[in-house]
Amino acid sequence: NDSESSSLWFSFQEAMHDLAFKIRHPYLSRRKNQLLLVIRFHALRAHFIDSNNLPPKFKVSHYLKRSLTSVLLDFVHISPAAWICLMATANLLYFLSGMLLNSTQTSLEVEEFLMYIFFALMVLFVAFA
Repeated sequence: NDSESSSLWFSFQEAMHDLAFKIRHPYLSRRKNQLLLVIRFHALRAHFIDSNNLPPKFKVSHYLKRSLTSVLLDFVHISPAAWICLMATANLLYFLSGMLLNSTQTSLEVEEFLMYIFFALMVLFVAFA
């Protein structure tokens, strides 16, 4: 427990030293953080290349871009049936709000109608999510 408290004290002293450095030398502190970012990227790149037995000239940035793009596309993929349902619902709402506007001749009721539809759909979304 004594080593834990001394480690905590050392961490606190180090944090205070870093804070004092940031206050006294703001430009150098920002520059240090920028350089640390580049150094950490290259260290991670070297580790990734070594651990996966890849050639030294392997472009990790291209690999990361392609893998993140793939993950994002999988994440936001919406099926064609869902798009069709969404378009049909939007067209139905547009048609109904046009009919309501034609019969009442005031946009206030159309606004209220669309507001109620919006909140009803939000409640359904929360219920099914």
